[in-house]
Amino acid sequence: MQNNYRKRIQGQKNLQLVLIGICLLLIAVYLFYITRPKITRYAIRDECTAVGGNIFHFIKDEDNCANACRAHCSSLDKQFDKSDFAAGGLNCTNTCSCYCQD
Repeated sequence: MQNNYRKRIQGQKNLQLVLIGICLLLIAVYLFYITRPKITRYAIRDECTAVGGNIFHFIKDEDNCANACRAHCSSLDKQFDKSDFAAGGLNCTNTCSCYCQD
């Protein structure tokens, strides 16, 4: 009789330890989630003009895209993280994606 009681108590202690471990793991995951930097993506449209039969792009390469992104992120009081540039050809379809960190 007393042996069964001790086994039940030991089983309840083990269950409590497992539950405490799960709670600590969930708290650690939650703290990691809320403290990680939040990165927001913004798209900058390419503007172009036709001068003398030539098309001049506002964002013509990766460097122009990165500079535009730095300026855009700083205007939002955020930190520049990275930029992605994709050339669109002869028409005004270059795409520049900015990633800003809060």
